[in-house]
Amino acid sequence: MLSVKNYLQKYNSKSANAVVWVSFYVDREKINFSTKITVNVKYWNEKKQCIGIGDKNAKDKNLIIENVLSRINNVFVKYRLKDKVLTRDVFLRAYHRPADYDTFFDFVSEYP
Repeated sequence: MLSVKNYLQKYNSKSANAVVWVSFYVDREKINFSTKITVNVKYWNEKKQCIGIGDKNAKDKNLIIENVLSRINNVFVKYRLKDKVLTRDVFLRAYHRPADYDTFFDFVSEYP
């Protein structure tokens, strides 16, 4: 079962803003990456792992975070349905290139 955690990463201790990061495990290897969404720390809801309504762009930012989470889930489902082994490197490659086939020749070779 996939357990994805959203958390804040502050780069400057004096700043009130932080970046939303995503963390989860693939084949016992931890994957962390940034959503590139910045939020004021006081608007972050740790329990729901989303941005609260105090931020004026909360809906848009939460939608982007949900999009990242759904892309992660899509990669896991795609590999589970095809009975393929999913490793950290394979996941990162599939996440950053969401197309089902790299080239037309890959498509043709799978469907003879």
